[in-house]
Amino acid sequence: MDMDREGDDILFNLLSKYSDIRQTALDIGCGNGIIAEKIRTRFELKTECLDPYAYYSGNKLHIIKTPAEEISSLNRRYDIIYTIRAFHHISSVEKFINGLKYVIAYNGVFILVDWKNSFDTGIPESYYSLREVKSMFEKANFTILESGEGKSVFYITIKYDFKNVHFSIKNGKPESLSESDTIIKSVDKDSFEIKDVENAREIAVLFSGKFGEREQSLNEKGIKIFLSSGNMKKDIRFFKSIDKLKRCIWQPSCPVYLRFKRGEIPSYWVDNYCFIGNKDCIRYQMEERG
Repeated sequence: MDMDREGDDILFNLLSKYSDIRQTALDIGCGNGIIAEKIRTRFELKTECLDPYAYYSGNKLHIIKTPAEEISSLNRRYDIIYTIRAFHHISSVEKFINGLKYVIAYNGVFILVDWKNSFDTGIPESYYSLREVKSMFEKANFTILESGEGKSVFYITIKYDFKNVHFSIKNGKPESLSESDTIIKSVDKDSFEIKDVENAREIAVLFSGKFGEREQSLNEKGIKIFLSSGNMKKDIRFFKSIDKLKRCIWQPSCPVYLRFKRGEIPSYWVDNYCFIGNKDCIRYQMEERG
């Protein structure tokens, strides 16, 4: 149908703007999985789908049969989360929006494409207007990157502005983040020494493992310490995604220090945003903006 084609084209155009430095995607309400399959192949994104009624028959996508309102129960974060022509099916929009905060990655985006409330689809359902949707996300402390309307659909792209980055350690293993997580603002010097980190847009994560004398000295001077993925290309893409660090890559005078231990760090941290050393795991939680 032409009206379906319009929504598809808008979604693909938006994804083309945000997929270059991102690795993972989550489709909300994938249905038969056709759109998710196209996105997986066209943009080379590791794509998963959240839909309790999915009827996908292929074997390339991981289907999570969980309602969208329970999105916070997922065990990972995603670089791109999107939904096309499905937002109006979500029974508790407020719960879904709040849950997004626990699964959207640092520097991640959420893309929404849905029918306009004035467009007659022939199905007796209630649809939101673009103005209503913008208001919902703004009230939840999301920032709108762009929005607009087509003939039959509207679209909106947003990000979540995180205020503080704090660290949590639990049994030396990466675990899912949730509202009940213990936030540790400072920990024992014998294993870690971490001060509260402000201005998350300038900082992604600190490294895991015990401080060496040099690393501790750098930290005390306010130099940001990152943990490598073990893959230099991924590291560069990650750092370049942080605007204020673009000109700091690999420069000794820059307040960024990359701790690189080849072979010791699993490369999947780029997907999971969980940073793992040989002995301990530090996982980070973004607090809501005040």
